[in-house]
Amino acid sequence: MQERVRNSKGKSEYKKDSKGNVVLSTVKKGVPLSDVWEIPFLNPKAKERCGYPTQKPVKLLQRVIELVTNENDIVLDPFCGSGTTCVAAKSLNRKFTGIDKSSEAVILLNKRISLTYVISESFERGTPFLIAS
Repeated sequence: MQERVRNSKGKSEYKKDSKGNVVLSTVKKGVPLSDVWEIPFLNPKAKERCGYPTQKPVKLLQRVIELVTNENDIVLDPFCGSGTTCVAAKSLNRKFTGIDKSSEAVILLNKRISLTYVISESFERGTPFLIAS
């Protein structure tokens, strides 16, 4: 495993030696991340559902956004569809921009972010999303 340090912006990055080579760690710390996240799909009757065919659970996008951004960062979704990424970004105090060529998608996105967003706890137990490492 590679050693990591915080840069001037507080983000984690690989530690490098004077020649620019990544420094390998001698001690492993903590438990390695799993390549499976237990985020089941949404129940067909969940209040979070908005009727968009490719809608993802907000909890999935929250997990991704939390891993790669800080509060007040900007999240861009150039193919936003139902706007789940923007809803997740808003719920985590991130700024966001959603783009879609479908006027129906843009209308749905504007409706979802202008209302109090619903993040469902009502999901069906089933196959979790697999995130390959």
